[in-house]
Amino acid sequence: MKRWITHATIAVDDAGRMYRVACVPSTPVGNRLDGTLVIAPPIPAGVRRLTVTVGTVLDASEGRQTSGPWVFPIPLGQGP
Repeated sequence: MKRWITHATIAVDDAGRMYRVACVPSTPVGNRLDGTLVIAPPIPAGVRRLTVTVGTVLDASEGRQTSGPWVFPIPLGQGP
């Protein structure tokens, strides 16, 4: 079974604050890579956009890596 791990991942909000990102190993689904990112510290209220950049994806089963970067601008809702 293939397992993928992302490296050199950062997150920045619309005010320029940087966040630590931990990536949970994931399994490919077709051409997609589904997984989970854990971001800390908590994102303050009022932030409208978080941009996550992934630098490298490593195939943990074969040791093959694919360099990015891949940039994902994520709009955040206002909440309740």
